[in-house]
Amino acid sequence: MQKTFIICESTSGGTDKKILDSIIHTHNLLTDSKIHTTEDKNSGKVGSIDDVKEFLTRNLFNATIDRYQNILIIVDADEDTKKRFEEILSCFKNQSNNFELPKRINDPIPNSSTKMNVGIFLMPNNNEKGGLETLCLQGLKHNN
Repeated sequence: MQKTFIICESTSGGTDKKILDSIIHTHNLLTDSKIHTTEDKNSGKVGSIDDVKEFLTRNLFNATIDRYQNILIIVDADEDTKKRFEEILSCFKNQSNNFELPKRINDPIPNSSTKMNVGIFLMPNNNEKGGLETLCLQGLKHNN
């Protein structure tokens, strides 16, 4: 079974992580995974998209090497899905020997046997602007 390292943004109180953890475990989606946020509980700093990008650029390789086969990045698309996707990809520009990256939005996680495979999911649905809150609101609309 392949182990997956999931990184996401965080709000104070860790709401994003809690919701993702609940979805993943309730639906038994990734049985061998760890969700990581860039929240710093000591300073009270939440994990913004800039913190996620910094982690991807500076710390991801050391945090995952020899422990995980897949990296899943789940962040808000915010106002521009294509721009956010390109921002995330740019974090790997000096690390291409270590990671296999998706070529386009909506590509599945690659399946390299020699590199760590990276998937990128932009909330709410990889196509529209918005975030986790948008996904939750859309879910409420479908229930009514």
